[in-house]
Amino acid sequence: MYEAPATNYYPIMKKELDLAEKTSQLFLGVSIGCARCHNHPLERWKQSDFAGLAAFFSQVRYKNGGPRNNERALFVDFPRQFQHPETKKVYLPKALDGPQLATEGLADRRELLAEWVTAKENPYFARAMANRMWRMFFGRGFVEPVDDFRVTNPPSNEPLLDALAKDFAAHNFDIHHLIKTITMSSAYQLSSVPVPGNKQDTMAYSRYYPKRISAEPLLDSISLATAVPEKFRAMYPGTRAAALPEPEIESYFLEVFDRPSRQLVCERKNEPTLNQALHMIGGDTAHRKVTDTSGYVKHALQQFTDDGALVEELYLRTLTRFPDAEELAAARNAIRKAKGRQQGAEDVLWALLNTKEFLYNH
Repeated sequence: MYEAPATNYYPIMKKELDLAEKTSQLFLGVSIGCARCHNHPLERWKQSDFAGLAAFFSQVRYKNGGPRNNERALFVDFPRQFQHPETKKVYLPKALDGPQLATEGLADRRELLAEWVTAKENPYFARAMANRMWRMFFGRGFVEPVDDFRVTNPPSNEPLLDALAKDFAAHNFDIHHLIKTITMSSAYQLSSVPVPGNKQDTMAYSRYYPKRISAEPLLDSISLATAVPEKFRAMYPGTRAAALPEPEIESYFLEVFDRPSRQLVCERKNEPTLNQALHMIGGDTAHRKVTDTSGYVKHALQQFTDDGALVEELYLRTLTRFPDAEELAAARNAIRKAKGRQQGAEDVLWALLNTKEFLYNH
């Protein structure tokens, strides 16, 4: 487990039925949980389809014990078959809506599953990944929820989804190529400012939909703007939130802003919450970094003796733009009315960190 961290995927769920459900949900974008105990009432999936997918994981076994605490050793029990825990019927591995795959000899069934999942003719994987990546950048996928591909939940733009999936598969499932394709598209480069013709649009992508920055990059952005790195227990100083190796490392900020747990298969919640607003306004994270004596405010006060230049620098550091005349006047007035120049600069920086312009992709 310590030598090959990826193997933690198996003992977290332990049972073949759990692995089948989550694997389908993650990599195929298909929720087949209803077929676990009976044929799906609304879709074509039968209990035998679910059991056939579960059979790919029947060979995975693990045992406790090792030189380190809580260490588990995984091994492959090649002859082991999958027997349904309720019906006691033995099922052979079968691709979802596909052929039964032979598993004679020392064949690792997971390898057969991986080959089928990433086959270019597979109708699920490329579409599921294209949909997930589109949602990551736009805040809304062609199919919502992203793991709910079904006949009764069609994509909002099926031709575009199919084109992205086909291109993704043609480039050997290169995720970097998919990201480049999406981010260089005219749809992604549209302004988020609505015009009379698309003000009510929420699913046709005629404009960019503002999306709150997710937990890790938001915390890193605050740390960068204030020049005060976040301190994580047992991690080297200066470690970025985006570089944390696992989500169990304690961070109240990341928890409040919906850092997902690996114990559950779930998407990030992009909707803002009251706890998030309260933490940004009066919580410890922003206040501590803004008022830190070794932070950026102290440095900026020494470098910029003119309040106007100071305000411009704070805007550039947080919003990457210069303030307009009204903003400049308001910020200079706030500094002038504060008890001291340092407190005034801290107030301006704190206010900028709490703007939608800083907290959202737009």
